[in-house]
Amino acid sequence: MGFDSFHDARWSKHVAQGNWFPHDDVTTLYPFGRDRGPSDLGFWLPNAAIYRAAGGPVEPFDYNLMGRIMSWLNAIYGALAVVFIFLLGKHLYNRMTGLASGLFLGAMSANLFYSIFGHAENDAMGFMLFFFSLLLFVLTVKKKSWKYGIATTLILGWLPMVWQSYNVVVILVGGTVGLYFMIYAVLSAFGYYKESEERKDMRKWMLYGCIFVLLSVLVEPLVVMYPQINYGVNAILPVGLALLLGSVIELFYSGKYKSIFSTFTKPKSLLRGHAAEKGLIFSLIFLIGGGLILGPTIINSPASFVGLDIEIGESEGDIRWNYRDAEKEDELYNRVQTTIAEQRGFEGDLIQRMDQLSGRFGLTIWMAFIAALILFGKLFIMPFVRKDFNYHWDILAMAFILGSLVLLTTRAIEMFFLSAGVALGAGYFFGLMNRLPKFIAQGKTDAYKYVTLALLLILGLFFFANALEAVDRSKQFDSGFHPEWQETMHWIESSEEVEEGSVFTFWWDYGHWTNYYAGDKVFSNLDNIHTPASPIYSVASSFTHSPECELQVDQEAQQQQQQAQDIYYECDTSQEALDQAEKESLSLLKPLHTDYIVIDKEVVAGRTGGKWNALLTIAQPDYIRQGLRPCVQTVPCEETEETMGQQPGMEDLEMEEEQTVTQVNCGGITFQEQEWERMKQGEWPGEPIQAQNLETTMFAREDSQGKTLYMPGIACGEMFSQGGATQRTPTLYTFAHRMFFRDDSLQHVDLVYENDWLVVYEVKDMDEIPHPGEFTRFTQRRDVTPEQPEELPTEPVG
Repeated sequence: MGFDSFHDARWSKHVAQGNWFPHDDVTTLYPFGRDRGPSDLGFWLPNAAIYRAAGGPVEPFDYNLMGRIMSWLNAIYGALAVVFIFLLGKHLYNRMTGLASGLFLGAMSANLFYSIFGHAENDAMGFMLFFFSLLLFVLTVKKKSWKYGIATTLILGWLPMVWQSYNVVVILVGGTVGLYFMIYAVLSAFGYYKESEERKDMRKWMLYGCIFVLLSVLVEPLVVMYPQINYGVNAILPVGLALLLGSVIELFYSGKYKSIFSTFTKPKSLLRGHAAEKGLIFSLIFLIGGGLILGPTIINSPASFVGLDIEIGESEGDIRWNYRDAEKEDELYNRVQTTIAEQRGFEGDLIQRMDQLSGRFGLTIWMAFIAALILFGKLFIMPFVRKDFNYHWDILAMAFILGSLVLLTTRAIEMFFLSAGVALGAGYFFGLMNRLPKFIAQGKTDAYKYVTLALLLILGLFFFANALEAVDRSKQFDSGFHPEWQETMHWIESSEEVEEGSVFTFWWDYGHWTNYYAGDKVFSNLDNIHTPASPIYSVASSFTHSPECELQVDQEAQQQQQQAQDIYYECDTSQEALDQAEKESLSLLKPLHTDYIVIDKEVVAGRTGGKWNALLTIAQPDYIRQGLRPCVQTVPCEETEETMGQQPGMEDLEMEEEQTVTQVNCGGITFQEQEWERMKQGEWPGEPIQAQNLETTMFAREDSQGKTLYMPGIACGEMFSQGGATQRTPTLYTFAHRMFFRDDSLQHVDLVYENDWLVVYEVKDMDEIPHPGEFTRFTQRRDVTPEQPEELPTEPVG
């Protein structure tokens, strides 16, 4: 399992061990008493249930079995999502639309990535439930079936306990029903509407479908029984208003408008009355009840999901502490969000954004865009041309496709969800092309059969071309949990040196790994993206802190075009300055109760900045504003053997005519074997090595990913051979880099474990380190951790 899967794995493990409410697991709440609650219980429960059904032991816990279960379930969920989009497209339009939608989604690398065997997060399950619940709503209306309605309530009620796309489903349903009745009202007012029993039934079941969606609000609180989890209430406003609007319109144009006033004096109408009377009662009950419970904040979440930046009232938080500075916390939260790679959307208008996305989605994104335009025109023109309205599903399809394209291209974190809109849009386009020849010929020719065959061939080519690319790309995916991390977790869990209840500080991605594998023994004070911004900022500030450094620019270079290597820093590298910086870094970690610090290579290095870029963005925005990203770049290396012959003029030397020389090539720079070994043994801060006219401090490592060269750079992302490298940066002197490159001058931490991927240090004398609020000006300005709660957990809970 990879990436944030371990967060879900920890909760699944906790439930499998017999703990119904995951928020009781204090290991993941340390040290500030965070109270997340069982927010994704719908995902964790199946994992835990199947683990126990498969005979998984509680103690000792079988991590391999849980990993296989979560991985297989994830792959199954991803496959089922393809099945459900096929069925949705088929029931909305026709078999060709469904087939094309399913094939497009199945071949998209985004769907493969999030449902790949090993990437065991909740996205694929949520994706599957999204299409399933939307399909059930459509079937409720089309089949006029209470059975499908009850299934809609149950499946849709499950979704908010897995994925926040619940909000999208209810907005699509509310928008479809609301706009449907508004167009019906306009047509009826001008005498354009053709009434029939079939139309009456359609309107009735549109209202009933809304009632079943509203009832899904109750599923989550009944299952979870936890007051702070209220994702489901987001359905109340869009669906409640749509149901209210539709009921009033239906009562008015059906001649039963008097029922609007008499409904509440006849309680029997709730069960026996007209569909509009039932809808009126249900809508008011939910709207008034939701308003009383939530107040004006009831509009916040629905508004945010349609792109409106509206926030009214104060939403009840899920964390139990007092911020030192709430405004500062908001600023830090925004910085944290910008470091999440998937959050970076695309610049420009919609056409420009789609043009950039064409490299990822190919022609399918343009087909989806054309489909959305066709649906838009059909929806707002055809009712007045035909004096009828039979395009209710066009509302749903257009809103989903166009909404995905408009909103999600600015939120690349939703790229997985965007693939659904693109797949359905492209599928509709193919279905339309298949029907066009038959529509034009009005059934007088069989030419459309050949068009269908041609479309199927084109569709097959699209599928196989994208599938081959996706399969090839999937081979590059790995769990992210490399052997060196496994060794480290085993050491934490089994080492007698590590006392039970010890507190480990990682960068926040890795805390939940420890919570899963060693959470029965130790605490992690930073985990997953659910940790508030202030502790993340404290750790980022600690790790990126260095002695005082002054920015310099090569004076001669100012006369020429300035290059990255012309910008450098002069740092105070005296032992006194290094010692002071180390104490200040530790001071920032003191409120987090840190006993051990873990640094891995992805935190300190990366060709494009790695995780170090995130630390800088959060803690040192001045570097970013200056356009500088001081970093240590990593360059993958390949070992080659070259046969060299005897050189002219060396005939008198006793040597073989040919000899094999081992070389290491790193991004175009070649090192002899002796040079490579010398860099591997180099002590911090290393020793400048001259290679191809480039003199800089280099470090060499060999781990499970092969040979890697580490080199300080100013302009992260630029290859050092392009002028991005310099030995005169503050990077090597930061706390994190001093630990990773094993600086012997560190005075207050001891190296207790290491491999070529990471290092573990124990803090020797944290009791003697001052609290940040009582230390230097630097620590006081960064003293942002919340007030300590009255009670803290005292030991991990398995």
